[in-house]
Amino acid sequence: KSASQNVLIESNSMVNNLISESYSFVCSFDIKGKIESINLPSIDLLKAEKLGNILGMQFSKWVFNKDTPIFLEGLGKAAKGIQTEIKIRMQSTENDIIWLQLKILPKIKNEIIETIYCLGNDVSRSVFDETESENSK
Repeated sequence: KSASQNVLIESNSMVNNLISESYSFVCSFDIKGKIESINLPSIDLLKAEKLGNILGMQFSKWVFNKDTPIFLEGLGKAAKGIQTEIKIRMQSTENDIIWLQLKILPKIKNEIIETIYCLGNDVSRSVFDETESENSK
């Protein structure tokens, strides 16, 4: 391997580590929403480990029904090369509802969408706190 290839590999590794440490939910999917990769904390959050390999499944399978249009709109924007941010509910295999704040980012190479990254954090606690605060007024 050349020195520049080694630098690129090291750089990609550093970026991947930074992303995984910054976000609790990290996955990628194709422009049709099929999961291509997903990190372990995301699998744990969705309680999906018992399903085995979830690669190739539709990401929208995990999206709470009423929030599917929000997700599909974000996916549509990403498929056109537009970064977007959404807040949606996801549903685990045990029917737990998890609120996620997600950034949906297209990876574009030579003007073609290669993949779509989905980076986010569980905001369930802050949504619950907001709801409790509103209900106590």
